[in-house]
Amino acid sequence: MNIENIEVTNEYSIISSFDLMEGMAIPYELYYRSNGDFNIALRNSSLSKLSLIQLQKLEMTYGNLFVKTSNYVNLQKIIKVFTENKKYTEFLNTLNGIRSNVNVIIDNAFKSKTIDKEASETVSFNIKNTVISFNASQIIQAITNVRDGNKYLYNHSIHVAFLNGLMGKWLNLDEEQMQKLVKIGFLHDIGKSKIPEGILDKPGPLTDEEFKIIKLHPIYSFSMLINSGEKDKDVLIAVRGHHEKTNGTGYPDGLTYERLSLYARITTISDIYDAMVSKRVYKDAQSPFEVLDEFSRGRFSNLDTRLINIFLQNMPSELLGRKVILSDGRIGIVAY
Repeated sequence: MNIENIEVTNEYSIISSFDLMEGMAIPYELYYRSNGDFNIALRNSSLSKLSLIQLQKLEMTYGNLFVKTSNYVNLQKIIKVFTENKKYTEFLNTLNGIRSNVNVIIDNAFKSKTIDKEASETVSFNIKNTVISFNASQIIQAITNVRDGNKYLYNHSIHVAFLNGLMGKWLNLDEEQMQKLVKIGFLHDIGKSKIPEGILDKPGPLTDEEFKIIKLHPIYSFSMLINSGEKDKDVLIAVRGHHEKTNGTGYPDGLTYERLSLYARITTISDIYDAMVSKRVYKDAQSPFEVLDEFSRGRFSNLDTRLINIFLQNMPSELLGRKVILSDGRIGIVAY
């Protein structure tokens, strides 16, 4: 039925049953129109699977469903919040599955000093698809809220993988490039499994000798990937180069901008950001907005400034107007 041929008074507004979802509480009456009369299709009810099917049948039969105009804006808000919450719950369930698989891979790396290549490929593929399928704001909020200092390497590996994936998305890279970025982020620190735990989890400042040992982890990650059968040079070079700086002051090879791959330059930003917002045995977590402010003030001028600008353009805009969980458990909305 052509809605232009329907005389709709200001009292009613058109809605679509396909915007509604099972479990959604509708505190208003919904209507269908037959022979010029508005008839009640749903009265103040939580949508069951059956009632949703019935509404869809009514819409297909009579052309449209309606709600009173005075309730239209509030109904749209209900639909938006419910959809976002459901999608966020779906994302958390997906993320929990990824975490379980990552834990197994990293546990195995600590025990055997090897990488399960097939399992790593599966995790990278799943993270890439998750980045494509879900809103950046949902991903950022979820990884920001998980800050268990006792599982730092596990969580950090996942978070850098997701941040790399988001950067790939914002740069409009293709899926193959995004999966490389995700894989690099996921495995960039796997070489820390070869670092003595007394150094890795030391609660105080490292000595010069201890820091020299820590600085070997990109080489360890690189060699572990080669030994696992990794052939992709983009992955190998970026994993080895994730602590390099554009001015040549990084490690392990002292490379300058011209010799650093795009993948390595992206991973460096993701790595630094997540490390700063994470709680560690030797430091408290910083607020994401404090960290973004430090990026914007040029503290990291030895990184790729173009990529930092893309990071800064997208991270705040993805959070503006979104609900976030505050450190004391309250719900807030990002206003500025």
